[in-house]
Amino acid sequence: FNKNTLLAHNVGAGKTYIMVSAGEELLRLGYSTKNLYVVPNSIIGQWEEFYRNMYPNANLLVVYPKDFTPAKRDRVLEDIKYNNHVAVYMAYSSFDMIVMSKAHYIDKYTKEILKIKTSLYNVKTKHEKRALQKQEKFLAKKLAKYSEEEKECQWMTFDQLGIETLVVDEAHNFGARTY
Repeated sequence: FNKNTLLAHNVGAGKTYIMVSAGEELLRLGYSTKNLYVVPNSIIGQWEEFYRNMYPNANLLVVYPKDFTPAKRDRVLEDIKYNNHVAVYMAYSSFDMIVMSKAHYIDKYTKEILKIKTSLYNVKTKHEKRALQKQEKFLAKKLAKYSEEEKECQWMTFDQLGIETLVVDEAHNFGARTY
């Protein structure tokens, strides 16, 4: 019913199994063509072993932190984008280095500003109106920053990779970060 799912099972209750098999079902049913699993650096090898035991013939790419150095990053990102990997496993530290495109942020902030402008018609108090106007001004500055920026990221951005499903193990480790 929702594109986002939280698995809050106890330790040892089978979350890894559910995440791997759910990703494979999305592939089988045609809802996804490429899944990205982002896992803590310390257990990426365990995830790889678990996945390969469940689906030994799957075209899996595992990106260890040592594979994602600046010298290797372009090659890895191109591999993710252009090769037919149904699943990509990546350590947190590597995932943190992938950025969204300038166009993504421009679109995001434009939509958020439009939502705020629409909401301003329905506010009932001056306090609410001031808070929304302050938020609009803050977003407008961010939008201007991205709009004026002349160059794109030197590496391929996340929205260019063709990832349709993102699975994050231990997502609480990401706190208030936005991707």
